[in-house]
Amino acid sequence: MTRTAAQRAAKAHNQRRMRRLMAYGQWAPMVDAEPARQHVIRLQRCGVALHVQSANTGVPVTTLCALLYGKAPYPPSKRIRTESAAALLAFEPTLDDCPAGARVDATGSIRRLRALATLGWTTQAISVHVTCVSAKTLEQLGRAGRTSKVTAQLAREIRDFYAKASHLPVPADVITPWIAERRRNHAARQGWVKPALWDDDSIDDPAAEPGVAEHTPRYIALGEDCLELERLGHTRQQIAERLGVTRDGLQRALSLYRKTVLDSNDMRKAA
Repeated sequence: MTRTAAQRAAKAHNQRRMRRLMAYGQWAPMVDAEPARQHVIRLQRCGVALHVQSANTGVPVTTLCALLYGKAPYPPSKRIRTESAAALLAFEPTLDDCPAGARVDATGSIRRLRALATLGWTTQAISVHVTCVSAKTLEQLGRAGRTSKVTAQLAREIRDFYAKASHLPVPADVITPWIAERRRNHAARQGWVKPALWDDDSIDDPAAEPGVAEHTPRYIALGEDCLELERLGHTRQQIAERLGVTRDGLQRALSLYRKTVLDSNDMRKAA
């Protein structure tokens, strides 16, 4: 077979790399396939199809099929390339990677519904925005908190509405003030946690604990710190790493800070 110059160069590079790793005693082209196989099966049970895993890891679907089912007349793979195993094990899907009907952990959804209740949001009002289930189902989910799994579609809709509504007062034209007050009182009696005490980056983690009540909401503290560090020349990514949050979490906090603090200050100055 005739090889192109690029193919010959790539082959020579791989051979040099192999000889170097062999000299250091680090040459391990294949590893045990079982850990990668169990990881792929776990993601499948969560609703993450093989083609989604392939697209996110670069491991061909044919390799995944051989890993799980074998290829006639051979049984499932006992060994797998080191690079493929590392890529598969490193992939942890986000909520947006899961198909609508996949069953995902309900912790974040329950916490968000309860946090919205502390602001006065009723499940009837929330159901206008979270449309894949009834208001009764939302009420049962928030009150009982015993459900371990919800569909990815429901989790996404609750997450997206929470992102819009969790730092703003309940509109009086949406929920009658006395009804909102009754909802807040119920949430307080239950000991439910306000949105300001949940970190957006950890609210879905069952092991995470809410923060301690502070006079300054977290999003305001993050917004002020972000603007100050930007004035000192830091990038958003550097600021996020320094403050211990993700870049997306920092962006959400900054947007809320600008909307609720800076805009209100501008309105007071104009008045």
